[in-house]
Amino acid sequence: MGDGPERMALEAEARRSRCAAQIRFTGASSSPELELSKFDIFALTSDTEQMPLSILEAMASGLPVVSFAVGDVADMVSPQNRAFASIALDDDAGFVKNLRSLILSPALRSEFGEANRSWAATHFDQQLMLKRYIELFG
Repeated sequence: MGDGPERMALEAEARRSRCAAQIRFTGASSSPELELSKFDIFALTSDTEQMPLSILEAMASGLPVVSFAVGDVADMVSPQNRAFASIALDDDAGFVKNLRSLILSPALRSEFGEANRSWAATHFDQQLMLKRYIELFG
């Protein structure tokens, strides 16, 4: 999902590795919740982030998250999901292991997804965040 300067290279790599038929590049979306509702897992492979909106959108959509330990991602997800969102940047095998665990366990996906949905509603609600910003910055 999304768009950016690497999209053409990623599409070319998908064609080169013969997996283009299994990948859908959606481009940017003004309604990410419609696309996210089709996901089972949200995997973030970025090596640099701070507080990505995509993680909040995934959590609000009830998705479990697998991510490298970048920015605030591990602190953003629910405590249940935290170990799966704090993988060392050089640990590709750990990323794959956690992704595989979620793929093979619908119960774990559901547990993390519901915990993330609840955590997002409790900690990242728009009105709550606005109130906190006003308190912080006056």
